[in-house]
Amino acid sequence: MMMEKSMAIASERSGFDFDRLVCAALRDAESNTIDGVEGCFDILRYLNSLNLSAKDLLRHSRAIHSLQSLRDHENPRIRMGAVVLFNSWMKTLYYQGRDNTSSFANKAVPLKKQHPTSHVVAAETKQKSESVGFKKNETEEAKEIKRNLKKPDVCKKSVPTKPRPRQIRKQTPLEDSESPNCQALKKNSTEMVELFEIAKKSADVANTKGLLLAKAETSICVETLSLLISFPISSTAPETRRIMERLVHLTRHKDRKVCSSASSLLQHWSQSIRDQQRQDSKTTTRK
Repeated sequence: MMMEKSMAIASERSGFDFDRLVCAALRDAESNTIDGVEGCFDILRYLNSLNLSAKDLLRHSRAIHSLQSLRDHENPRIRMGAVVLFNSWMKTLYYQGRDNTSSFANKAVPLKKQHPTSHVVAAETKQKSESVGFKKNETEEAKEIKRNLKKPDVCKKSVPTKPRPRQIRKQTPLEDSESPNCQALKKNSTEMVELFEIAKKSADVANTKGLLLAKAETSICVETLSLLISFPISSTAPETRRIMERLVHLTRHKDRKVCSSASSLLQHWSQSIRDQQRQDSKTTTRK
């Protein structure tokens, strides 16, 4: 089909040609035909199956930027394929970038080799300077004591019994700095909302068309709901509660596949929320 045509385009040269695949996907998306939609979707799935590294994604950043327009395409199948592809690429960039920074931070700084004789000489000079400084301090303190004893008002002065209270500087409260994990959770929540909107719209279209005429929309809805299971959720995030409330309506859909996938996603999220709440209660009791 169109997938074979796409692979033929890629294999015309000896190596993998990322730019020509992107051009083929954009050309198929603009054709507004059934074959064009299927061809574009196959190319997006093929790009996702390549499991490109962060270095490859940065090298092809210009071509990837031109693919961003497909995330807002009018066709839901192309839109879902582009969203899934960009979610996978963003996770690759995030996790591989974090691994690189941690490995760079763990590298030991090479120490300069010191000659043993120079080390001994430095220790001897340090001891000599410390002894000279100590003798100098002793003579200065003795002179200061003799001067104070000669003063007649030394015994008359009363020594304060209570020490002066030290002025404690008021520390300004630390501003909450956003960690990369919080940024990742926020990014995941926005992507999760976008994917659920795709699933909900596909389910609504399938509901209006009927079971026999809406096989494509049903498959899009089921694939998107199964993709949402892999997303980490937060029990305190308001987006999670909103999506779960709307997910209950999908469990009563006409199509059994949509009902089963929505029910499994709802059960998975409910269990993960219970686990998070149990973990939070354990940490609070330990404190």
